[in-house]
Amino acid sequence: MWVYAPESVDKASAPIAFIMHGARRDPDRYRDQWIEEADKAGFIIVAPGFSREDFPRANGYNLGGVFDGESGEQRDERVWAFSAVEPLFDEVVARLSGSQSHYTIYGHSAGSQFVHRFLFFKPDARVKRYLAANAGWYTFADPAVPFPFGLKGLSIDDNALKAALAKDVVVILGDQDNDPGGRLLNQSKGAMKQGPHRFARGKAFFASARSLAERKGWEFGWSVRIVEGVGHSNGGISDVVYDLIEP
Repeated sequence: MWVYAPESVDKASAPIAFIMHGARRDPDRYRDQWIEEADKAGFIIVAPGFSREDFPRANGYNLGGVFDGESGEQRDERVWAFSAVEPLFDEVVARLSGSQSHYTIYGHSAGSQFVHRFLFFKPDARVKRYLAANAGWYTFADPAVPFPFGLKGLSIDDNALKAALAKDVVVILGDQDNDPGGRLLNQSKGAMKQGPHRFARGKAFFASARSLAERKGWEFGWSVRIVEGVGHSNGGISDVVYDLIEP
């Protein structure tokens, strides 16, 4: 974990924000790009590092390591990448002798993929707000679309889906993240159905979830924030959205 705590805060009570890195697996850079914002808003940064060796490829990190990359079988939940977050939160609070009972989780790019899927796979996580910025593609809240592009085939029933759609989720999108040929952009058939680029896919992900909640008559706690003039940039996003870290 790469951690930063501003000198000005009470470390035993300050808000904690998990900052999830992208595909380059560079948690130190992600932490550093949030330091100025942490100083302004008074929160503690926790940036876990998921190495390529231990969490290989997109399956090991972006998709949470839930399924075996070769057999496709579901793995023991104890070894999922998703299963690391809650124990890390406990470790941070213990080291701070803190009283924090919840946290915000933010991710950009591959980290955004981690965050929005974490919502579905870890429903009891002590997250107060989920911040998913500029994901390249999504697992839609759609039980009719097979995983990983939707929820079909997962043990997520209507009650679990209803709870996920009621949570505090902010889909963050740079309006200039609109390059159809963007580096590392998923060009598979399933991803292309979501839109030609990250900006379009993010809007479609949000709209689909809102539509489902409206059809079912369920509470919908999600929102979207569009960051004007910013493309695929964690630093550009962090400069603008740090006010979303929940106290």
